[in-house]
Amino acid sequence: MLDPTHRRKMMVDTIDLQSSEFYFAVIQILRIATDWIQESMGDLDQTVDDMERLYLAARTEDKFASFLPQESDAREATARVFKRNWESVILQQRQLGEALLVRVAKKVEETKSLRDGVSA
Repeated sequence: MLDPTHRRKMMVDTIDLQSSEFYFAVIQILRIATDWIQESMGDLDQTVDDMERLYLAARTEDKFASFLPQESDAREATARVFKRNWESVILQQRQLGEALLVRVAKKVEETKSLRDGVSA
């Protein structure tokens, strides 16, 4: 039979281990979230670059994409509007993404300090 002191130590060790695993999992999830946010910002940039290359700059058999006006001035005006609209979307997404990254970083630090406080 185990003495009460040993039993208490085993319970504390088990709780500490469970807490450590929990905090590690939370930090990992926050790291993954950071990667997703950064990746989504890069993906949007790449998507806009691809659309510009495929639909605005590239010509196939001397024809531009069917949704673009065929006359040069109208086509260039359309391309400017397209770029301006996407720049607005990218700016908005970057602002929101950066704010979210700051919040995630704060949560990582809070989680680490909480874990350190419990471990001490």
